[in-house]
Amino acid sequence: MNKILNLVRQPKYLVLADQAVASAGNFLTGLIIAKALGLVNFGYFASIWMFQFLIISLQNAFIISPMQIKVAFEEGESRQKYLTALTLWQLGWSVLMSVITISAISLKTSYLPQLAMQDMIFLLLWMWGYCWQDFLRKIFIALNKVYKAFWIDMITNFLQILWLVVEWQNEQLTFSLTIQIIVITFLPSVLLGLLFFRFKSTTVKQIKEVFVYHIKDGKWLSATALLQWFAGNYYLIVAAGALGVVALGAIRMAQNVLGVVSIFFQAFENYIPTRSAEQLSHSKKAFHQYLKNITSYLFGGIVALLLVMGIFAKPILEICGGGEYTQYTFVLRGFLVLNLFIFLGYPVRIAIRAMEMSRDIFIGYLLTTLISWLLGPWIIDELGITGVITGLLINQLVLIGYLYVRLTYQLKLSSTRLV
Repeated sequence: MNKILNLVRQPKYLVLADQAVASAGNFLTGLIIAKALGLVNFGYFASIWMFQFLIISLQNAFIISPMQIKVAFEEGESRQKYLTALTLWQLGWSVLMSVITISAISLKTSYLPQLAMQDMIFLLLWMWGYCWQDFLRKIFIALNKVYKAFWIDMITNFLQILWLVVEWQNEQLTFSLTIQIIVITFLPSVLLGLLFFRFKSTTVKQIKEVFVYHIKDGKWLSATALLQWFAGNYYLIVAAGALGVVALGAIRMAQNVLGVVSIFFQAFENYIPTRSAEQLSHSKKAFHQYLKNITSYLFGGIVALLLVMGIFAKPILEICGGGEYTQYTFVLRGFLVLNLFIFLGYPVRIAIRAMEMSRDIFIGYLLTTLISWLLGPWIIDELGITGVITGLLINQLVLIGYLYVRLTYQLKLSSTRLV
């Protein structure tokens, strides 16, 4: 028993457990909204999530990704002072994102229902809670204090699911109440994360240095995040405009079901970059071997999971969303194929990031964005929802191919072979 407990406490397994909690929370929240509020309202929530993913993508580019590499080379008090200064910039970031969110909400759009002022305020608070929880949990993961991230995620998701289920069973769950529940259940985890955080006194000079570092390292990543969001979501935006918000809800349901697979993907995003950077600081050979081992370790499990979900796609959708979703079984199977290619591209992207080749990531996503803009309207007009999946698959193939060519070329220049 002690051996099992010691095994589970290892950071690499805790990361998977933490991501399992986060993914299960997202999955169950989506399932409850889909069942309780119907396909149309679920489509509206898909619009909100799509915008929030943009905010989080930009936050990852400017704040999280540079931090994941920086903390690998900082220690002790110096590291804590850096993180304290970074927390102040996170506060400033939240204010900036508030302005952007208010501007987005104020636009009259078919992607959202008519919103009361109270709903607008809670949407703004939702953005704050989401940004701060994501910021704190990813800091703790980067510091290898994964148990703290685990508790942050566990509290929010447990309270959120419990409250949503109670209101759903009482037949009182509405669009507005769902937003309020999500906001309120973010509060305890954010407060706990701040209590976990060890703040150190910092100076104006240090704050400026942190700002310069993150701007320098994040400028390409932020541009990449914008391009990545548009490359991935432009097809969804076109589909919602051409096919209606119901199509967006169907696509989001398929993505929600795939939250199980995202456990492995998010483990790559949140844990592997810092660990791979540490290996790179020792030697390139250790770095390559680490990436090879971790990819081999996860590959079999992901392929098996995708196959099982493909075989039972129809009953899975019926259980998760109800009978009205089963007509979109082909959407789920298409996204399963897409996710296989996304996984295969992760080692290349992580190697590119660890070797600080951010410019190449930017160029890769620029190519996929241009392809999206050129193909999007035509391919969706011709193929409907299938066009969304086809377009996203083309984007992945172009991105992986370009990054692999650039990485191989860079390694040859440094007399190193990718293994």
